[in-house]
Amino acid sequence: MFKKLCWILSTIFIYFILVGWAFEKKPQDSNEIKNHLIKTLILEDFENKGNWVVKYSIFRQHSWKDPYSTKYDDSQKWITWKVIEPADYIYYGKPESEEGVRGRTVMGVRAKYYTKGYNWIAIEPKQQLFLIGEVINLRVWVWGGNYNYNLYVVLKDFQDKYYRIFLGNLRFKGWKQLSVNLKNYGLRQQDVWVPQLRPIQFVRFLVISDVNERPDQFAIWFDDLQYDTDSAFEFYYGKGLEKEIDWE
Repeated sequence: MFKKLCWILSTIFIYFILVGWAFEKKPQDSNEIKNHLIKTLILEDFENKGNWVVKYSIFRQHSWKDPYSTKYDDSQKWITWKVIEPADYIYYGKPESEEGVRGRTVMGVRAKYYTKGYNWIAIEPKQQLFLIGEVINLRVWVWGGNYNYNLYVVLKDFQDKYYRIFLGNLRFKGWKQLSVNLKNYGLRQQDVWVPQLRPIQFVRFLVISDVNERPDQFAIWFDDLQYDTDSAFEFYYGKGLEKEIDWE
């Protein structure tokens, strides 16, 4: 009996030694060190007026005010920037404390169409906007008027591949922060050659109507387009030579 007990205890002891060895953490290669530094960066705060353009699908009405007009309004008349006075911020602004208010300008876009259908609006920055670092997610504050429209963002990676990514449906009232985890969409951010990390370009917002939604009135407002990114870089011995090849 005693020998049998000793044999069982020895077996258990050896088992735990083997399990501990199997799951022992592999020592980190001293030649590669990867830390993490998660930051929230503002891609666009919409404080500068005139930095965006708006485009419409074919059945946009000619005029916002005159239903019988045969002359098209300039599309830029259908996009605006509103500066909210401090005393009125609680009425017009998104939900945040007074200390958290970065700016008081919001961007609005309106639309009218002659017929129902998959009417769309493209809202594009005049300047190039890039998401840098190892991008994790993207979010933007949106004011919805309870219209059954869908909001997308269109991004482009360094290999010129485009991604249309769903942000959310606009059937809600007032301000709401819409967000998306970009890790789920396979955007390519790593090249094979150093330096490997490549930026992602923000191309446009895309708003598409439900086929049965009313066509004769739509409005949306935007504020604080931002993203989370891992801005730490991978260290390896000799990293400083990455940019030392452009000698004269």
